[in-house]
Amino acid sequence: MTTEELFRDDAYRAETPARVAACHARVIVLDKTVFYPRGGGQAGDSGTLVRDDGSSVKVADTIKGDGQILHVSETPLDAGEPVMARIDWERRHRHMRFHTATHLLCAIVPHPTNGCSIQADYARLDFDMVEPLEREHLERELARLVTEAHDIRTIWITDEELDAKPELV
Repeated sequence: MTTEELFRDDAYRAETPARVAACHARVIVLDKTVFYPRGGGQAGDSGTLVRDDGSSVKVADTIKGDGQILHVSETPLDAGEPVMARIDWERRHRHMRFHTATHLLCAIVPHPTNGCSIQADYARLDFDMVEPLEREHLERELARLVTEAHDIRTIWITDEELDAKPELV
């Protein structure tokens, strides 16, 4: 069974009713999810799965595996159990803002990237270059792009497409 990835259609959706499809060791598979999995240098979502009785199961991380989204948790759930899947919205929003900022940097730095990390408290891009960048220029250009208030839209590509065109980062 493939998990329905609701985050692809609405990155601002913070919760959804779901059903436990499977539970193995420390991972829970849902039939659908709003949890974004770790990938491409970006940390996965964390949050909670709220049971019908109101108790919560903590999701510490979200990862990909065999066409499924795996919700990492210390607490097992029963297959078929209904839950409300709820992400840590503040953390997700920080990821989204850092992610957008890294794309803005890619638009103004004239070098290819060769690494990236987006976490809740920081983001890092590695550029394939040896000469230093001028901080004032970067700040000025980033401020210009932000002030221009360009529309932001998401376009999903496959891992294979990204591997074939790493400059898309």
